Amino acid sequence: MRRVALGIFFLAACGQLELPAAQRDPAVAVRVEPLGELERAPAVLRLRLPGERGRTELADFHLFAGTLSSYYLRRVAARDLPDTLLAREIDVLAWSEGKDIVVAPTQALREGTFSLATPELGLVAEVSVDPSLVPWLTRLWPPRTSAAGAGFSVFCGKGATGVEPAAVVLEPAGVEAELRAGVGEKELFADDCVSLEPASASGHAPELPPALAGSVALEPLPLAPLAAALTPPACSDAERALGPACAAIDDDRLVLRAPDEPSLWVVEAPEPLLGVAAPGRSLVVHGFESGVPLSFAATAFDRNGARTLVNEYVTGAAPRAHLVINEVLANPRGLESLSEWIEVVNDGREAVDLDGLELRDAGGAVPLPTARLAAGEFALLAADGFALDPELDVPLAPGTRVLTLTKLGQAGLANGGELLRLCDVSGSVLSRFPALAASEPGVSMARRTPDAPDDDDAFRAHAPPGASPGAPNDLAEP
Repeated sequence: MRRVALGIFFLAACGQLELPAAQRDPAVAVRVEPLGELERAPAVLRLRLPGERGRTELADFHLFAGTLSSYYLRRVAARDLPDTLLAREIDVLAWSEGKDIVVAPTQALREGTFSLATPELGLVAEVSVDPSLVPWLTRLWPPRTSAAGAGFSVFCGKGATGVEPAAVVLEPAGVEAELRAGVGEKELFADDCVSLEPASASGHAPELPPALAGSVALEPLPLAPLAAALTPPACSDAERALGPACAAIDDDRLVLRAPDEPSLWVVEAPEPLLGVAAPGRSLVVHGFESGVPLSFAATAFDRNGARTLVNEYVTGAAPRAHLVINEVLANPRGLESLSEWIEVVNDGREAVDLDGLELRDAGGAVPLPTARLAAGEFALLAADGFALDPELDVPLAPGTRVLTLTKLGQAGLANGGELLRLCDVSGSVLSRFPALAASEPGVSMARRTPDAPDDDDAFRAHAPPGASPGAPNDLAEP
């Protein structure tokens, strides 16, 4: 019989603290599964404790980043964990298999040492993680940040072709599932992704994907039980319901918006696309043409795994300029005002004339210089005298144009953030960049992708080296 518990902390008052025997002699046999050893373990792992564990409850197993001092071990024994130790806690699932106990971290571990401990046993084991030992795929669906259903899962990343399609078991409930290459019946995107689907609807929770599938691991985020039947989305007057999302045509693109519930989209035509439409994160399908009906063929999955097949013709709307504020560096490492810049990109399929357009910020409206941006071209807007520090600032991508304005902001861009808008001659807003405070010197605030709508949850600090002036953005992990 299997028993399972999600690792949580219990706080209790305690008098005299004394180290448990296992703390004084931590010779508790622990095995790393599915491969590796305590001295070198993969990022996705399970720890097996064979034999009887006495009074130890499943919920008493805790995993911490780093080593544990004698002080911390005494606090663990007292079930009175300080905030400094709580900040190092790694969520785990623990379950019993016969007399054995299996402890599984619910995230891929970074490189370093991790300590497994309980109040009764003290320090159970220290494990050294080497992420290069086994590559792992990131979960695309259900969304990594949501407690979505377990009806269907997709994992993507380098090494997806190393996954072996097979019948597998989801632990700890022992739910049977099928692991397949690619996504959907046609196994699309097989070079990048694999899918995992339970053989039948499951009410068990939580469940973990197999720790190893061929030569690749799967990100061990828990899968929640299936949700109740989902209601159709509530769409605006400018949209229409399309399966589990709302759809609106915008020039050469179809914007799929999820008002309440996320959905996974596998698009075959007009251009192949695999992506998620989620609340605050629209999905944009490119490849349509103004006045020309083109086939839109796709399969959408809701969080319960229910499929919606879409096969219809969509006609593109009237063309418009897609000039986008894509990245902002308000707090450079070099001179504050002279090294600041705003990156714009032409995300449309036609060239855009900047003549007559304005940049509106806290300092008022500033006209853009006369210039023409080709489709897909990046450019920087900067104040007169713009000069990056070659030793401190990230250099421009080769060929990036710098368009100088009389000023940026009242006295440069505010490090605390300010609303930026690109407007046309009629005053209509072409693109909007929210007031985002600079995280640290030399790090820009950036849009996830140029086609992300302005009201999207699409803006975040740039990943190292901190900025990408004149090139696509790479956002830091949330």
